[in-house]
Amino acid sequence: MKKINRGILYEQAVIDTIVAINHPQILLMNSAPSGFSSNTNGDINMIIAGQRINVEVKLNHRAQMGSSQLILDDAGTITPHENLKSMCDSDYLESILQSACDKKQQIAEYLRTAGTLLGADVATIPCVLTSDVRIELKNRGLSKAIASTVIVPVDHIIRHYALKQVDYIQVGNAGLFYLAKNPLNLPIPQFAGVARAEIRLKYGARRKNDNGQRVEWAVTNRLLTQIRSPYTLDSADSARELLL
Repeated sequence: MKKINRGILYEQAVIDTIVAINHPQILLMNSAPSGFSSNTNGDINMIIAGQRINVEVKLNHRAQMGSSQLILDDAGTITPHENLKSMCDSDYLESILQSACDKKQQIAEYLRTAGTLLGADVATIPCVLTSDVRIELKNRGLSKAIASTVIVPVDHIIRHYALKQVDYIQVGNAGLFYLAKNPLNLPIPQFAGVARAEIRLKYGARRKNDNGQRVEWAVTNRLLTQIRSPYTLDSADSARELLL
């Protein structure tokens, strides 16, 4: 059974709420979640009183901002995947790469042991291991030893969204916040909190033909906040009071 994406469902709920306001001053430019498109200017795009605004939507205060991966080549060089570069500003990305480089000794031990167990050289990530080798590496604590976390002030992410021309962020159970600027001068607070990158090995589904599993060095970005806004876009009454 296909797993339901709760983030997409919440995004659709916010869109449906804006549609329900049904006011000529609000023109919604997308009627489906951006998860189904290549849109890069936030999840919801609207024109309000003649002014375009772009809104990012997150399921809750711990929701993922996006995930990507690091790549280790056979020369031992660590590089970020192209889409990781698009998620972070340069300082945040440098912090992620430094955290990964600090784990080079653990990575080397992981790959050396994997090669011994597999009976073949394993020098890169991504790579493919058999399920039994993956389990043995986990049981020895070698997978966990590679995991790390990077926490930076949220202004790194605010600058990232500013480059994407995203004005506001709607967070489930927290409300609507402005990011770098507040173009509509709405009576809401600026988003505050931290950005956290969780760096760990991630395993794909087992392949039917040889029981192999793809191993990736995954980077999952999250926005963490405890603040609340007096207004939210997932309530028609609140959104109507705020926008009209």
